[in-house]
Amino acid sequence: MESKNMRHNNIFHKSIVPAILFALTACVMQPELKSITELGCAQPEITVGSASGRTAFGIVSSSEVSVEIINGDDWVELSDPGPFNGDFSLELRYYSNPGEERMATIRLCCGDRQLDLKLIQEGESGTRFNFVQTNITVPYLSGPCKAELQTDLQSSRIVSSVIYPDGGSWIEEPLDEVKEDGTLIFAVAENDSDRARTAIICLNSYDKVGRSIEARLHVTQETSSASEAIPLSIKDLGTLSLTEGDFSADGILLKNYVISGRVISDNSEGNAAPNRNMSSIIQDLGLCGRTVYLQSGEGDEIRGVKLIFNSSDAVSLKRYDFAQISIGGAVFERHTDPEYFTISGLQASNIVSSEPGSIADVPQRHRKISEVTDNDIHTFLTIDGCCIPFSKGPFVPVDGTRSSIINKYPMTIMDRNGSTAYLLTNTTAAWARDGKGLPAGSSDISGIIVSETCDNFNWNSSLAAADRRLEDYVTGIGDIGRWQIRPQTKAEMAFDGAPFCTVLAEWTCYADVVNKGGLTYSASDLREIGPSQDWSQKGPLASSASGIVPQSDGPAWFGAYWFSGSHSDPDLESYYWELEVSTSDLTPANAPLSVQIAAFNCVGADVGAPRYWFLKYSADGENWKTLRAASYSGTDCVQNTAIAEDWTYTVPDYPKNGSYRQYHLPGAKNMSFTLPPEEDLWGREKILIRLMPAKDVSGYDGSRPISYDGYTIQNVRRAVLSYAAIRCNK
Repeated sequence: MESKNMRHNNIFHKSIVPAILFALTACVMQPELKSITELGCAQPEITVGSASGRTAFGIVSSSEVSVEIINGDDWVELSDPGPFNGDFSLELRYYSNPGEERMATIRLCCGDRQLDLKLIQEGESGTRFNFVQTNITVPYLSGPCKAELQTDLQSSRIVSSVIYPDGGSWIEEPLDEVKEDGTLIFAVAENDSDRARTAIICLNSYDKVGRSIEARLHVTQETSSASEAIPLSIKDLGTLSLTEGDFSADGILLKNYVISGRVISDNSEGNAAPNRNMSSIIQDLGLCGRTVYLQSGEGDEIRGVKLIFNSSDAVSLKRYDFAQISIGGAVFERHTDPEYFTISGLQASNIVSSEPGSIADVPQRHRKISEVTDNDIHTFLTIDGCCIPFSKGPFVPVDGTRSSIINKYPMTIMDRNGSTAYLLTNTTAAWARDGKGLPAGSSDISGIIVSETCDNFNWNSSLAAADRRLEDYVTGIGDIGRWQIRPQTKAEMAFDGAPFCTVLAEWTCYADVVNKGGLTYSASDLREIGPSQDWSQKGPLASSASGIVPQSDGPAWFGAYWFSGSHSDPDLESYYWELEVSTSDLTPANAPLSVQIAAFNCVGADVGAPRYWFLKYSADGENWKTLRAASYSGTDCVQNTAIAEDWTYTVPDYPKNGSYRQYHLPGAKNMSFTLPPEEDLWGREKILIRLMPAKDVSGYDGSRPISYDGYTIQNVRRAVLSYAAIRCNK
């Protein structure tokens, strides 16, 4: 048995140990706590062009920061030498650079931390490192071949390799060094197959500021059975004939024609060409990257053609290259009314040769909207003096969660004469929803003239019913005018000039309708105008975001009653939106008067609002005129936006979940209508505009809104406006 003294000792030992440990711990020196210094930059390296200008680095810091230019102070200046406290924007000025590329280092110090920023400026005479011809074709026989490289670099600094897109290995490696005169000699094996083959010779090095640079040479080797090339101008594509044996019944080109021209397309910002909807949920968003527009000729003889390659990897051509394209074996398609040509099924081996060029090699041609002709289709053109007559939303104002049924958005442009056309922006274009919204100014617009359709804007049920592809998803029958323009980059539509239009009246939201007056709804006794959502967020959006502005914010407004009586004899003229504006202080010098609206038929199962609409106008409220296609005959004003005789415009339905159709539009349709310039609409106290149903037709189809215009108008189905305005010239 344990004694009392033993228990006492155990207790003593157990109590004394923690006390000793505590005392020892107290004797140990505690570490000194230091504050953490923060210093960072999300983009520590910026590259600018050779011209003088300004730029800025966004800096994150937790305390005082000093700034010093370590090297490059002979061409870079600090707008503010500092010091700085907390987060700030470090602004720099830099001079023009007539020489080679150069780099400045800017050092930031914050406490014991240091951060170096790099500003790289391109030079007007930067490091040369490119092949004179970027595509060449060599004979089928084995032996040496050569290419010419333009470079300032020593050959010892150049590393070479060969890529074979289709597999195999037929260029001898390692390659010889580039000679002093820039000649590259390489040996090829004989091509004893029945197909041309391609390879890419890659030369890699570094420029004067240490950046990796690459020159690529695309080599196609012929076959022994290759026939002699037959030169053919782009203009003469129109002379090709089925009966003369130029192509087969299914469009395959049977002769070894070679066309030449300047590349005018550029997909660097995702808007070179249209993409394609393959079903209501599947899209080919890579089509624009596989498409090249080529033009040739001079003056009035300039013509263009659209080329479609089988893969984007096969497209080695750059904008302004002068290219020779072998089109034998490709698919030739002649479009009529208007006439233009498409050649598809092209591969890398169809590129016979190419040489780099510049914008100076492309004729700079200018037209008014009314002067553009069918001959301009697929050519590069500048349209003079245009504006976008809308002040709300982005270039592509659609629901991002329903974008599978739309691949581009036609935005109306208008010139000083009131002539209109569509500017096309892909949903994947860099400026589609970049946060900047629609520009307010005016400018020339440059781009490629195209002739496209947009099923989301208009549809033709009769053509669709007659098309045997109906079960396979019919597309390409939505008329949006004879031609449109596709800017290749946002810089080609600056809109930085002074506006030539003035806004006489504008309604951008439900609150405007309630508070401003001037816009009324004829059936408000049955149901008052109500607020609606729209998709006018400027962006940019996350990949899963819709761009919606909710109904609670009232970005749009709706009316829900659009006919009365029986469907056998419906009353449509009693139901309308009415816009009112005064022109008492205006004269014919302010002509023309134009009306802009953004409209859609509402969401979900709420489908059944009118499909076809009239725009009518009156100077006295008693005598009304209807705007039709014939209203512009004999005037200088042309409308390249769809206006028909038995309706002025159409309004699409928003897609219902699970019932997407190619003729649905997941957003508002922006439209602009110019009233005939010769009309006596000036010096009036009141001009009235009415928007009313033109037909007792809707897309309602019982519980599933799957038709375009297969049913009658259904009351309490919402017709929505998210924008309305009236403009004239200043």
